[in-house]
Formats: sequence, C-alpha cells, structure tokens
Amino acid sequence: MGTGTAVSTGDLITAAKMNLKLETLSDSDEISTFTTLRFLTDSGGLPAGTVNYIGRDNTGDVTVNALSTKTFNVAVAGTDVARFAATIVTLVLPTVNFTAAAGAVIGTTDNNIITFKTNAINKLVINTALGSLQVNQTTGNYTLTFSDPAGAVTITFPVVTGTLATLAGTESLTNKTITSAAMSGTMTGAHTYSGALTLTATPLNFTAAATFVLGTTDAYAVAIKTQGTTRWTFALGSYNLTAGAAADIVGQAATASMIRITDGTTALASFDSRATTDNVIMLTLTPTAPTIAGVGGTTFSAVSHVAFTFTTSTTTTITALNGLGLNLGVPTIAQSGGAVTVTTASTLMVGAPAAGASVTITNRYIINTNIAGCFCTAAGVWTDTSLRASKQDIRPVDFDQVLLDIQRVEAVTFRKIDSSDGGFLRYGVVADDVPDFLAMPGRQGIGSIYLAGAAFAGVQALLSKVQGLERELAELKASR
Repeated sequence: MGTGTAVSTGDLITAAKMNLKLETLSDSDEISTFTTLRFLTDSGGLPAGTVNYIGRDNTGDVTVNALSTKTFNVAVAGTDVARFAATIVTLVLPTVNFTAAAGAVIGTTDNNIITFKTNAINKLVINTALGSLQVNQTTGNYTLTFSDPAGAVTITFPVVTGTLATLAGTESLTNKTITSAAMSGTMTGAHTYSGALTLTATPLNFTAAATFVLGTTDAYAVAIKTQGTTRWTFALGSYNLTAGAAADIVGQAATASMIRITDGTTALASFDSRATTDNVIMLTLTPTAPTIAGVGGTTFSAVSHVAFTFTTSTTTTITALNGLGLNLGVPTIAQSGGAVTVTTASTLMVGAPAAGASVTITNRYIINTNIAGCFCTAAGVWTDTSLRASKQDIRPVDFDQVLLDIQRVEAVTFRKIDSSDGGFLRYGVVADDVPDFLAMPGRQGIGSIYLAGAAFAGVQALLSKVQGLERELAELKASR
C-alpha cells in the first residue's frame, strides 16, 4: 500500500502497516470508504508514544494515542462531543446518559474524589475516602429534589460527635419527616411532629397571625414540663398547674383586663391592674348564673371556699390564726393632691339578696352562718344564737345574786378614740374590768348579748322586788 493507494473492503490492515503507510498521507490524500477496519495483533508492540497512531498490541488492546499536550477528540457532525487529554476527559454534551443494565459506577476505589464544577468553581465534591458530600453554593438556595416530592421521604444524616449544622440561610423541607433532629433558627409553615419535640429557645415566641393551636382534637392532652416535672397539663375540660415553688401568672401591667377568665363569650373573672385610674375594681367576678330546676336542696354560689383541715406540727402556743378562710388586709386611703373627705368607706361590702318578680324569700339574710340562729337579717339586725341545744348548766336566776353581780360592774361614760364613732358620749363598761359573767375570751371585748342578758336578769330581779314591795304596801293599807 503506497501513498494515496485506496484500501478495499476486504483488505486487512495490520497495526504495523497503519503506522507505516498512514504517516505519509498528505492533507489531500484519503482512504476510500470501507465498512470494517480490522486490527490484527501486532507481535512487535505499539509504536512510540511520540507519534499519533491507532493500534492493537499483542494483548488485544486497541490504543488511540495523541502527542503530549494534545487531545484525542470525538466529534459528531463536525462538533466535538468528547475530548481526551493526558489529565482530563471533557464531555461537551448537554446530557450524559448511563444506560447500563446494572448501576453506573463513577470511581473505582474508596480513595477516589469526584468533583462537579460549573464556571471553574467546585459545586459538588464527593470524597469517598472520607464518606463526605460537600456542596458549595455562593448564591441562591440548595435544592434537593426527589422523584415524588409529595410522597414520604426519609433523609438519614450520619452520626456525628459534634454538631451537624447548616450554613446560615433559609432551608425549606416540605412534606418530609426528620427523625430525632435538633433544629435552631426560624421554622415557617405547618409542621407535624411525632415523638418528643424539645424546644430550647429562650424565649419561645409564637407569632402566628391567627390563633396558635397545640393539639388537633379533643382527645389530645398537652403537658408543659420544667426540670422533668409536669407543671401545666391541658386536657379536655381540665387545666392543671403544679408548681415546684411560687406560681407566678404574669399579665400586662396597667390594663383593664390584665388577666381574664371567660367562657368563650363572657368574662367570668377579670383582673384590672390600672392602679392610677378611677373606677377600678382590681378583681371582678361576673359569673354566668345558670337557670336551674326548682328541686329541693339545689344550691348555687358565685364563689365557694370549700372546707379544709389545718394541721399544726408544734405543741407550742399559736398566737393567732386569723383569716383562715378569708383574710382582708387594711386598705389605707391616702391623698396626693390635698385634703379629702371620704363620706363612707368599708373593707367589706355585703349586699342583701333581692327577690325578683313573683319570688318570695322566707328568710332574707345579708350574712348567714352554719351556727343555727346566728345571722344578720336583710333589715340589718344581727341575731345571736340562743338555742337550748347550745347551752348547759341552765338554772333559774338568783335575783339577789344578779343584783349583787350587777353592782360589781362599774358603769362608765366614754368616747371612742376612733373618730368614725362620731365622737359621741357613750354609756357602757370597760372589758378590762368586767366580772366573769360579762367577760369574753381574752377580755378585749364585750358580748352584747351577755350584757343584755345581765340587764334583762337585773330588770327581772328589780321587778320581783317591786312586786314584793307592792304586796307589802297593799297588806299595810288593808290592815289599817
């Protein structure tokens, strides 16, 4: 085969002939069309790497060789689709498809590092030796797309000894499940969590435009814990607070409804913290009174304090247990702008029950007690219990003795130190000095019922004496 000689379809071209004959072709020379180019084994080996050639060595491998710093190009329709150089293979295609029946493999050993670049910048680096996947993005968002984004997808992160963290920015996970994750920053949208959700933010703010909802149905209970102890429990119709120390419920200061308890429509209780505003009632109870069936024994209370037992652990004297059920402190009325006259003031204001249309109240009391016969009527008359069942050692009065006892009581006139009594001159006795039949425990006051009882007994004694004198006088007149 000489220069410019056509090669027919049936000719066999050895590597040695190709290397020998094709080297001298000029640009105007060509090899005629053929359907098969067959390389026979060259027992002499391939040419030196300093020449361009296509050859088959004695092992059967076919080699395409380009000179140093040059590339071997594969073109389609005159356009390069692949370029092979000494240190890099360049695929100049918009799409690269792997159609192997089995999985396509990039890299052969665990020591391979595979890098994907755009604009000469590393975008995705897979380091198989370290088991790491590094994504480099200077602008925009990272997007991890699955074939079915709406389906259930599990992303498993490796176990790390430090912190598995993301770069600062916004990451969106939609319709996905994150198991045993520790998250920080701001999460938006709707989230569904199964298992324990631990929030360590200080403070924890809920800024939803609408109402923030914990739980989805009435079957759920919500518990809030501190230091492993349940403090608040919200269940169907139940709200429980368990405090390890002082329980503080803090509302907004200087507002008409600092804290409000409602039935969804009407405020049942409201706390007003406007301390410097007129017409303020700090605690207002406005219960929605029910309409109840007229059944005997039916009761209703706007406020009820149940019975309890107070147990001491000491054998020493307890000076006072004041206000076990209700203790009202001393309200002081002061002024900051000048002299003020307050016509009426009271620590406790109690109104009398009123009867509505077609209603009759047989016993209308302002105050009633669980002591039979002890109450204050709606007319303002205090009634002391005086039932036989409440007394012992009942005997007729010794008229002579009661008069002697009354003589031992020093009657005095006085004026009360407290000006609320009007400064009027009063008649009475001094509790410090009265004998036992008028004394009260502690000797600091006088029981009005006992003073009236002594006076009533004294009147009866005097009446008895008057009646005796009248009989004697009648007898003297009759004997004349």
